[in-house]
Amino acid sequence: ALTPQVRLVRLNWTKFPGSRVPCGCVFDSEKGLLAQTTSKLDLELCAEVFKQKDAKLKAKGDQPGRSKPHKAREVRLLDHKRSHQGSIVLARFSLSFQEIRRALEDYDTTSITLDQAFSLVPLVPTAHERNLLTAYKGEVDNLGPVERYFLEVLQLPQYETHIHTFIFVQIYETELLRTQRFVEALNQASLAVVGSRSLREVLGLLLEAGNFLNAGTSRGKANGFAFSSLLDVPGCKSQQLGNVGLLDFLLFHCWEQVEHLPEELAPLEAIRSVPVELLALQLNELQ
Repeated sequence: ALTPQVRLVRLNWTKFPGSRVPCGCVFDSEKGLLAQTTSKLDLELCAEVFKQKDAKLKAKGDQPGRSKPHKAREVRLLDHKRSHQGSIVLARFSLSFQEIRRALEDYDTTSITLDQAFSLVPLVPTAHERNLLTAYKGEVDNLGPVERYFLEVLQLPQYETHIHTFIFVQIYETELLRTQRFVEALNQASLAVVGSRSLREVLGLLLEAGNFLNAGTSRGKANGFAFSSLLDVPGCKSQQLGNVGLLDFLLFHCWEQVEHLPEELAPLEAIRSVPVELLALQLNELQ
């Protein structure tokens, strides 16, 4: 058979394993269709047509040309998922790893944006990862990007604290103004509740009605009730008049005295979306 003297385009296929061809197969030299083929393939023409671009003839006995320098294999000390996610984050930076470390160290908000700083929060080496990096004695240039980044920021004492401080410096004024607005809204709502004559009227009637309904039980003769109990009031309904509830009944009897209740409690609308628990945490952080 003719041996190609040039580099040819390769055909990607899956050949039969071993040397045996299944009996009756089209490739069976005795019974298959190819056994009836009389055409002869012009292999020289085939080589000319399918040779690789810029392929050069290689004379028999020629020494192979100089091979390309071998690129060192990248060393990964971290697991694949950690390395992959970290590489995506670091690819968003135009700064070198050293420049990122210096920007965090100097709290340089002109070099790193707030979004970029938030993206670095998960990129804090764990104690196990620190031990792996410390024990590594090979070439630093052979490490993956996340490993090289970790080695760089490990030079920064309290690296994780620097990231959170960097973020806090950028959001401090904005968070302070927002928290002040929330606190003012809560203050106005509190004053509205305390100063509402109509609300006191409704609560007084509710206390009277509740003691009446609970007469003769351990829940009767109450001097007051927790505001959380107001959530249960809508569930107290008449069994004679369908959907008429206790609150409907009370308002029917005192509407003229409490008709200004919506206006008096209007400041409460501004705090409906205020997360009070989160607000308390923010106040502690700002202090």
